[in-house]
Amino acid sequence: EQNDHGIELESSLSLASKVKVRAFYTWVTGKVKTPGLSGDTTYNNLIRRPAHSAGMNLGYQVNDRLFASATLNAYGKRDDLYFDMNTFTTQRATLKAYVLLDIYGEYRFGKHLTMFIQGRNLLNADYEEVYGYNTFGINVNGGINLKL
Repeated sequence: EQNDHGIELESSLSLASKVKVRAFYTWVTGKVKTPGLSGDTTYNNLIRRPAHSAGMNLGYQVNDRLFASATLNAYGKRDDLYFDMNTFTTQRATLKAYVLLDIYGEYRFGKHLTMFIQGRNLLNADYEEVYGYNTFGINVNGGINLKL
């Protein structure tokens, strides 16, 4: 038997035609009930899913050609499972909460050509999405989009 419950709230606010603010909050919970000889066992089954997450995005259309945005996301702690090669059993691990700050900017040269740059994890958060696997620290990339 499985019960999943959750709440997701999202809000969007346009302060002017050039500024857009978006925010969200998500609360998720779920449990699995497994019948057993000595009684039922109930446990949280949301592996790698935080119970609480929230975020905000601020976008600004500077002019017809230039756009910039910043996004801040916060994710709560969550559980993961991994296989322990020493004991040959599946173990539970808690992944810590983290906050990510990303920025994005683009400049349009016309209908067909756009140059962009984005920075991710600008707070240099040390976090794991999957137990035992590293994620990027601060990283920046950019490029050109050409629509034919």
